[in-house]
Amino acid sequence: MRYNIFKIGIPSFILAVISLASCVGDDKKDKPLAEVKSVADGASNKESKQSIDSSTLTSLRWDDSTYLELKSIKRGDSARIKFGFTNTGNKPLYISGVNASCGCTVIDTTTIREAILPGKKGIIRAVFHSEYQPAATHVKQLFVNANTSPHTGHILTFKLDVTEK
Repeated sequence: MRYNIFKIGIPSFILAVISLASCVGDDKKDKPLAEVKSVADGASNKESKQSIDSSTLTSLRWDDSTYLELKSIKRGDSARIKFGFTNTGNKPLYISGVNASCGCTVIDTTTIREAILPGKKGIIRAVFHSEYQPAATHVKQLFVNANTSPHTGHILTFKLDVTEK
C-alpha cells in the first residue's frame, strides 16, 4: 500500500521524521558498525591508519569462553563478570583498554594494569548494575584491546536475566 503524505497529514509526517531523527545519539551504541568495530579492534579511526609493530604482538587464549550465561538477578542487584585468559605467546601481553557496550557495566581496571608475562594468566573483571535496567534478558559486551595477533580486538559477551524485586 502506498501512502500519500497529504492524505496522512503533514503533522503526522513531520512527527514521524522527528521520531526517526531522535533515534540518533552520540553514545557508543549509536555509532556505525564500522566505528564500533574499530573500537573493538583497539583503534580509533585516526589510530587505525597507523601501522602496528608486529614484533611486540603476542597471543592469548580465553580460559573458558568469550560468552558467559549468568544467573538471574533481581532488579537493583549487581552481577560480577569474570573472563580468564592466558598469554600463549612469547611476548608480554598488555591490555590497553576495556570498554563496555553500555554504562550499566563498570570495568575493574585494577587487574589489567600490569603486563601478563608469557604463560601467565590474567582476568578481565566487570560489574553489571541492574538498578536502571528493565526486567528482561540482557546481552552485553566488553571490548578488549590488546597487543595480540591476529586481532588486537576481542569481544566478550555475557547474558543474564533481570527480574522484578
